[in-house]
Amino acid sequence: MVHTKSTELPAYKLVNARNLQMVHDQALRELHVTHSGQQFQANQHVPTSIATSGSQNLQERITIPDSLMGTPVSRSESDSMHRPNAELYDRHGKESDCWIRFDHHPASKQASQTFSSYEESIQGNPWSGDRESELPAKPYAPFSTFADFDFAEFVTEHRLSSSTINDLLKRLHRTWASQVLVTLETADEIEQHVKMSIEPKLAFNETRVSSSYQGAGGDPVHEEHVVFIRSIRDWVSAVVKDPVLLPHFQWYPVKKYHIVGNREVQYVDEPWSGQDWWDDQDAIGDDGILYDVEEEKSSPEYINYKRQLYHEVLLSVFSSIVDSSRVGHGVICADAVLRTLYILIKFASGDYEEQVDMALIRGVNSLHPCPVCLVPRNALSDITTRYPSRTAEQSWKAYQEAFASQAAGENSKAEEVLKAYSLRPVFNAFWHLNHTDPHRAMCFDILHFFDGGLWGRHLWPELIRCIREESGGANITVIDDRFSLLPSWQNMDHLEKVVDLTFVDSRTHFSIMKDMLSGPRLHVHYVVRSLAELRMYAGLHVVTPTRLAMARKARDSFAIMVNDLSGSVLKDFNFPKMHYLSHLLDHLWRKCASRHYNTILGEGMHVLMKAAFRQTNAKEFEAQIASQFDSLTAIRRIRRTVDLYEQALGIDRISPPKRSEPNNSPHLEAPDNPIPVHAFENNSRYNLNSFHLQLCHFLASLAAEGSASSAGAQASLDSLMIFPFKRLRVPYISYDDWSANVDHVHAHPFFHGKPRYDAILLSDKATGKLGFARLKFLFRCYGLGRAWDIAVISRARIIRQASEVEIGMAIVEESEEEELILTSSIKRAVFLSPTFENIGEVGPRFFVNDLVDYDMILRLNPSYIYGT
Repeated sequence: MVHTKSTELPAYKLVNARNLQMVHDQALRELHVTHSGQQFQANQHVPTSIATSGSQNLQERITIPDSLMGTPVSRSESDSMHRPNAELYDRHGKESDCWIRFDHHPASKQASQTFSSYEESIQGNPWSGDRESELPAKPYAPFSTFADFDFAEFVTEHRLSSSTINDLLKRLHRTWASQVLVTLETADEIEQHVKMSIEPKLAFNETRVSSSYQGAGGDPVHEEHVVFIRSIRDWVSAVVKDPVLLPHFQWYPVKKYHIVGNREVQYVDEPWSGQDWWDDQDAIGDDGILYDVEEEKSSPEYINYKRQLYHEVLLSVFSSIVDSSRVGHGVICADAVLRTLYILIKFASGDYEEQVDMALIRGVNSLHPCPVCLVPRNALSDITTRYPSRTAEQSWKAYQEAFASQAAGENSKAEEVLKAYSLRPVFNAFWHLNHTDPHRAMCFDILHFFDGGLWGRHLWPELIRCIREESGGANITVIDDRFSLLPSWQNMDHLEKVVDLTFVDSRTHFSIMKDMLSGPRLHVHYVVRSLAELRMYAGLHVVTPTRLAMARKARDSFAIMVNDLSGSVLKDFNFPKMHYLSHLLDHLWRKCASRHYNTILGEGMHVLMKAAFRQTNAKEFEAQIASQFDSLTAIRRIRRTVDLYEQALGIDRISPPKRSEPNNSPHLEAPDNPIPVHAFENNSRYNLNSFHLQLCHFLASLAAEGSASSAGAQASLDSLMIFPFKRLRVPYISYDDWSANVDHVHAHPFFHGKPRYDAILLSDKATGKLGFARLKFLFRCYGLGRAWDIAVISRARIIRQASEVEIGMAIVEESEEEELILTSSIKRAVFLSPTFENIGEVGPRFFVNDLVDYDMILRLNPSYIYGT
């Protein structure tokens, strides 16, 4: 591998007015200013008729490479990064030095694969068949025309009622238009065609489950319940036979490695890269292929009855895959290969109460309240001690022993056996499935255990209570006031009020957690910082040993602090959601990244269910909702076939705009009207003094850096045009999953009714050192035979490192002095939140918030090395 280091073009400070006149004449002599009405891309050659040979040679010498350069970290550099007050450096490796390797399980009989990027590694296997030959000649069948299908899709997706559809068709055919392409005339016709397109094996089928329990008077109560179930086995078989989905299947587990230079790091992201899948493949052998399935979610007699009914329904759901879990079932897949599939339940995701029901334990007041291990009830806050794990075999043996004792009339002994393990006297439906352990399948759910749990329901209310007590019970509107002054950030809610919110979803809780450290300072903020840091590590899309170690450090720190304050400053944290932190790291490595078993995926079904319910008559609505979902599934399957058909024929109904410029360098967007440089300073929208002289000097310094001379150039400041822009598109490679992402930073005097000047992260290409600044103005100009994209910024220097601040965020002080830099120096947007303290020596002070996204929590950590 060859490592190169690029040279940073200078960031030139705007000199004050009295020095400008001294350099004015010299700058004009050195600067060859050219202008053309034609728009050029930044850092590209201008037309030959404009550029001179000298300026072209100059360009070749000083053009900045688009990609960020870097070299592997040596031992001495690595040691320096672990110093408490180490400065921030950009340790991004060159793209040519970063690659991915997959080591396949021996059962696959596949050699190792390498990929040039993370994106390539997740794109799926290459298609080897003839896709066009797989497509029908009439992809919109059973509809007569494409227009009929398109209309049916519209009314189905928007859940229009039959009366509305009939009225719409009547107006369409008789009033609104002539020669209408839609031939359908009634809602009944549409319903008939949709039903014809539903595959019978994939439809929901009515199933009846009978159960009984002993009533309050001692008499047995018999009940029958109707549920609608889609066969898991038939659904899996249909999916693996689908030629469109075939390239995205991973038939065997893999071990994944991210390689930067000579450093190799194993990582886990998708389920097939977790240790569990590898171990299950070992248990099944070479002939089987795993198909992973996720499962979401008064009197003692009646309580046991409800659990029994729950598992009777689960058994009906599992009935189609019981044999598949034991001996497998053969399926000829889309690539004409016969495979034996073993269908297992590996992720049981839900809130605590749902996991209690799936594991059939007795809950929070039992001797051992955890569905995963046998932690005592009084030790739930001790998350650093490892307790014996529950197993399906252990629970099954306890159930058998209790059942035998009950059959012998020894009810008290049966109760003692079950009570010792905190189990209920109910047969667990998961026991019917081989290679499936309900206790091992339980997942740490970010939604319920973090955002809406430890933080949203416990620590956040405690923090508000502590602040109220600190203020003597007075109104604490200062928190709302500070939240309203925070800047905007993508994928974060901008909240005006947070103290007295009545309903808060998980996204809002997460946003509050990220911003709350900017509020009034209390000792409790140490605890908030540790929990917020742990939450960020838990949500990373890629898990590595280094990141697990960082998460463990944050988790243990949180546990120590919260237990020290528990029962005094804070309430007692001895409850199951606190204990689940002891299983978090194990789940991240054994299973995969937490986003794959976060119940936020299933919570979205609530919206669909409510929308579907509104279309029913509220009587026997279960069957009607099941029918609606069958219709949606069929319509979307046809839509996919139609899209593939049109793609194969080159039909492009809606073409997304194509970008002509490279996507790996910053790009100016939202252009404003051009302004002659001599009129620029008189424009009240841009408060920049002596701008044209500073720009002239800046370009002259670039010429000097390029070792070029343009002496004798005939140019006047009056001929220089400024092309302002209000937004900069900044692409970057995420430190989290090494994928391409984009920030949009603004320098807008009137963005949605108010000024917006974003903070940015800069990187010196020569040293890799990171810095912070405020974006003031964006523009393009033409000189030295090329186009220049330039930003006016004000620096924000670090006055306290993150390790020196109680809340773990560095403090910067923004200067009023302005500088000119090339936009290629801008690496990311950055979130600067006010400290709400007195103005510093040179300007206002801000916290550098590293909790805003998964890239920042790693990028701004001085001890973290890219790729680990």
